[in-house]
Amino acid sequence: MHELGIAQSIMQIVLSEAERARARKVLKVTVKVGELAGVLPDSLTFCFNLLAKSTIAEHALLTIEKVPIRGYCSQCESEFVIADHRYCCNTCGNKHIELVSGRELQIGQLEIEDETD
Repeated sequence: MHELGIAQSIMQIVLSEAERARARKVLKVTVKVGELAGVLPDSLTFCFNLLAKSTIAEHALLTIEKVPIRGYCSQCESEFVIADHRYCCNTCGNKHIELVSGRELQIGQLEIEDETD
């Protein structure tokens, strides 16, 4: 389960940023996960919640935003969503495309309660 390692990295970043911002509490963490990242959302949520116990992120809501697989065709210059593992241009059928999204794994947003709240 590599989700535990991912959750540990996320938690390390979240707690570090929260400390830097002098947060009293982490309210929400939004993570963007590409469809090709190989991450199971339920497992990531479970691991995140487990690691958050006894920290300022203990009651934080983890929101996972799925990022679709998108391709770009240099032949007809179109960008499109790749569905059903069909890795060719939706417009011209070119099979030599570039993946432009779908492999992401990043923290998109961190919502905290700071000392002034």
